[in-house]
Amino acid sequence: MDEHGAMSVELVEPDVLRQRLTNPLLGHTESLCSPEWGPERSDSSPISPLRCSEQPRDFRLSFLTSTFHQLRVTDVRHGNIITAVMFFAEPVDVDRGRLVLKQRLAAFQRFRSIVVRRGHNKYYWKEVDLDLTRHVVESELPPPYDDKALYDFVGSSFSVPLDPEIPLWRFHIFNNYCGPQGKAAMVSRISHEIGDGTTLVQVVLATFDPVPPVVPSAPAPGTDTDAPTAPPATTPSPPPGKKPRRASREPSLLWTLLTDPIALAQFVFNYAASTYTGILLLLVRGDSPTVMRLTAGSHSMMPTRRVAFSKHVELSMVQGLRRLLPGLTINDVLVGVLAGTLRRYMIRKDDPWLTNPNLQVRAVFPYNTRRGKVDLHKDPHLFGNRFTLLPLALPVNAANPYTLLKHAKERCDRLKHGPEAFWIVLSNQIAGALLPSKIFIALTHFLLSKFHLLFTNVPGPKEPVSFAGSRVTDFGFFVPSPFGLIFSVLSYCGKVNLGVLADPSLNCDPNELCECFVEELRSMEMAAEAHAAAPVDP
Repeated sequence: MDEHGAMSVELVEPDVLRQRLTNPLLGHTESLCSPEWGPERSDSSPISPLRCSEQPRDFRLSFLTSTFHQLRVTDVRHGNIITAVMFFAEPVDVDRGRLVLKQRLAAFQRFRSIVVRRGHNKYYWKEVDLDLTRHVVESELPPPYDDKALYDFVGSSFSVPLDPEIPLWRFHIFNNYCGPQGKAAMVSRISHEIGDGTTLVQVVLATFDPVPPVVPSAPAPGTDTDAPTAPPATTPSPPPGKKPRRASREPSLLWTLLTDPIALAQFVFNYAASTYTGILLLLVRGDSPTVMRLTAGSHSMMPTRRVAFSKHVELSMVQGLRRLLPGLTINDVLVGVLAGTLRRYMIRKDDPWLTNPNLQVRAVFPYNTRRGKVDLHKDPHLFGNRFTLLPLALPVNAANPYTLLKHAKERCDRLKHGPEAFWIVLSNQIAGALLPSKIFIALTHFLLSKFHLLFTNVPGPKEPVSFAGSRVTDFGFFVPSPFGLIFSVLSYCGKVNLGVLADPSLNCDPNELCECFVEELRSMEMAAEAHAAAPVDP
């Protein structure tokens, strides 16, 4: 859990993680880390298949990973493939891309292994020979080679399972893409059995390289280059013999509870209420049957999906919305924007539930159960699936931006500081240890059918990056889940966009949802500007 709350994902900078992934300390994978490539590499040199070790060690799948495996085998609607879509300013060199993925992706055993069954419902990772030509392929989009053709491919790919005879990942490069995002595109498909979103997003980001900074041009003739310049700003050092003063810290939670009876009583009440919610989640009624919810649950899902991305929004706009309330985090703002987006869509569709006082719309957020930052360099086995899903009621009824963000912050704080997350994680662990996988899957689907959608928020690179020498102009990602709607927010190079994945049986237009997202952000920006311009009472 970080300073932004339980729902955010802590990411390592791409260049730092890339160095970790190619570090010789990875042991037996050192031979996979060939010297750095460059533009001078001959395209005529073939990339030989990676051969497995003479005596590879097989690792057993965890319970949750085995569950994902059985879902993939038994039902094509739950292919459990994490999909990323990337756009480039110029065509991608396929051979060079294979070499990059060989160095940085195949350095981990799971990207060189398949799942095999031994005994009764015991599954293991078995290392096999890796042929990069079967994992990185150049594909072609049908006319008119635009966003619609690409998104149709992405939506239909959810019904196409990965080949179980080879490692469960594949990259499709489309050099004939011609759209507003660039001149090429790439779609990566990685099975959830290899890892969860926390690790796989980091691995995909580690395949990027920083774009070299632009070298300033020479000064024009006649320019005074010896003009005095302002000295760089420095932090004043403390006088000799004195130690610098430490920044004042807020008192700990334990000290506050021991010294403030009111805070203690409020904490006990919130703890009891959250515990009640966590334990009796089975008995909680489902969400209201709005136009955005699959009322029949995952049983009515279709194998394909509808895909859309929103227009870019400046990240500074999202950060500026925190002026409306003290203590607002980026997660609080995004939750409020999500609620406002759904409200706008319900207004567009004239949903009668919007005026119902019993309206309930909840989203679930992936919650990383690992402790601390994920360091794949020190422990590559952190690739497993170690997460749970936390529900959060969205204040869709609130029409005023200020009230909406206030309710969003209160509910996010209650979820972060209450024991509800602890009880949900504990109940998942107990159920996974005691229940057969089929019963666990059925119980999970029953619980998740009570909610509307899945929402994820991942911070991307802050500076421009490239893949195999081609500059990345934009990218987004989608995670699999048994929901009719999936919202994915990702920031890149100072901009934010929303990706929406919708089930066709829901009859919900993802393009309209993206439009509502941008409209809600603009509306909140106007409210923040009006709030900042309002006179302050003396």
